[in-house]
Amino acid sequence: MISFKHYLIEKPLTPSQRVARSRQMKRLMPKIQKKREIAMRKKASSTQLKMRAQKKATAIIRNKFIPDGQDYASMSFAQKIQLDKKVEKKKAAIKKIAKKLMPKIKRAEAERLEKLKANK
Repeated sequence: MISFKHYLIEKPLTPSQRVARSRQMKRLMPKIQKKREIAMRKKASSTQLKMRAQKKATAIIRNKFIPDGQDYASMSFAQKIQLDKKVEKKKAAIKKIAKKLMPKIKRAEAERLEKLKANK
């Protein structure tokens, strides 16, 4: 089975693949939620921080291609596929942006851990 991290870096999905992925994620959601709760109590590894930076960078690039007044979640399958193909062509830019975001993400992680310790 492919891990959740691999879902984030896959190629754009066809409509039938999206529906199948949706069903699969709904089935796995309780297990994912429990693991997320456990992971949130721990410090994120450098690979996790890199994935967060990659995800934010992808969102930044994606938002540049989205027409005004729309958001990704409300787009149709065809629009999402078209948008994902455009974003995929910008992999080099995504890498650069992710690298620039790393210090900010590390600071955010440190703040999150401080808050977690303060709430105990």
